[in-house]
Amino acid sequence: MNKFLFFCFSAFFSGLLISHFYPGQFSFLSLSSCLIFFVLFLVFKKFKVFSYFFLCLAFLILGIFRFEASANHQSQLREYWGLNQAWDFWVCSDPEPAWNSQRAVLCFTQESWQGEKVLVNLPLYPRINYGDLLELKCRLEEPIIFPDFDYAAYLKAKGIDSVCSWPVVVSLKKDAVGNRFNKRLFQIKRQALGYLNKYLPEPTAGLASSLLLGYKKTLYITEAEALRQAGLSHLIAISGAHISLLLYLIINIFIYLGLYKQQALVPSYLLLCIYVLMTGLQASALRALIMGGLVLYAWYSARLQRTINLLIIAAMIILLINPLLWRDDLAFQLSFSALSGMIILQPIFTYYSEKYFSRVYQSFLKPAFNAFYLSFSAQLFIWPLIAVQLATVSLISPISNIFAFLIFCPLMISLLLALVLSFLGLASLITFWPAYVFLEYILILARKFSAYRYSHLDLPHFTWNQAYLYYLLLFLLIYIIKKNISKSSKSLSQ
Repeated sequence: MNKFLFFCFSAFFSGLLISHFYPGQFSFLSLSSCLIFFVLFLVFKKFKVFSYFFLCLAFLILGIFRFEASANHQSQLREYWGLNQAWDFWVCSDPEPAWNSQRAVLCFTQESWQGEKVLVNLPLYPRINYGDLLELKCRLEEPIIFPDFDYAAYLKAKGIDSVCSWPVVVSLKKDAVGNRFNKRLFQIKRQALGYLNKYLPEPTAGLASSLLLGYKKTLYITEAEALRQAGLSHLIAISGAHISLLLYLIINIFIYLGLYKQQALVPSYLLLCIYVLMTGLQASALRALIMGGLVLYAWYSARLQRTINLLIIAAMIILLINPLLWRDDLAFQLSFSALSGMIILQPIFTYYSEKYFSRVYQSFLKPAFNAFYLSFSAQLFIWPLIAVQLATVSLISPISNIFAFLIFCPLMISLLLALVLSFLGLASLITFWPAYVFLEYILILARKFSAYRYSHLDLPHFTWNQAYLYYLLLFLLIYIIKKNISKSSKSLSQ
């Protein structure tokens, strides 16, 4: 890892932590003080110790400043919380369909309140879409903070400060405002959802729309719970690890077809960009594309030593834009942790596979081994986060993921191909049949593995202190293993 990047990121993240644990006590610090220390870094550049000290101070203050600015942002709507009246909104994102409602993020039409976003759960009808003008009678409220979940902080990380309760649609004007590109994109996305619902039965249609379009609420609750207990819920969560695994499988297909690694990157990224577009350019998907894409680029460009550097750069840029993500967004936490695990642990698994199981590892099963190593490495790094946030952890995930990733890439390709044929007017039950078989396979897998008595472990009292202890022991073990590998390599070279 590059020392310069390590010091910068550590100092910046320390600033975020300090501002979180001691809110409001550093409000006197400003961006100008950060710039002063950066100038001092340039002045004392010849003196390494002093220059690094001033650089770390600059990034520390930058972290404090960014977190303070975001966390202390006060909604202009605070004085209206508790007021029940008619409000004028426009639908400023793609509404998420569920079984009995539509979940939408609304923006105000008034110029004075631009930038303020409101979350609302509307009835199934009338259907609303991006760009619709909406007069809505509802009670404007502050998001609830539950005993075990800070819902207000979770929404604030997404730029939402208020919720609209007990909504009643007074009037609706279709397709009145909004960006033309976004309109067309969301229209295609809804059309794709219509094709999935038309040609696939439930619950496979719900799984397909979750997997491909990012509509998580369309999946049955029982099926979502089975996927979680079987350790397969990451298949429907668009994260850096999800993107990396998908990209890895696509690249291997192109390599199998005769392309070199570097040649396979371009078409693989194009397919991945199409996939992210299909999700409607969700913020989580874009972050995952940036983080996973950078890591896989370094991986396949024979620049393994730079992968962690690229991940740090991506994480710092993302946190600079939205510093609340590290604390309040589980998707970002899982993405960064999973990718870190894949970068750090996968080479260790590969080393021991080549050393002790070289014949099997170098056979045609190598892609399957590597996919499993990537998945298992990610699982080892993320399970404490899942245990803290969701109070449960899957014990069977290393095994279930082996079976799932055997068909994950064919599943995605068959789904995309069926949708392309649908848009060309060539869709039928036959074109969706391969995708249906693969989707049903995933659901059966989840049901079977989750049915085992010890498939998962409920940890309602697992705390952050225990998670920190786990990571400390894990990194100590990794350090010892890497040191032994280094010694073995030196002895062989001599």
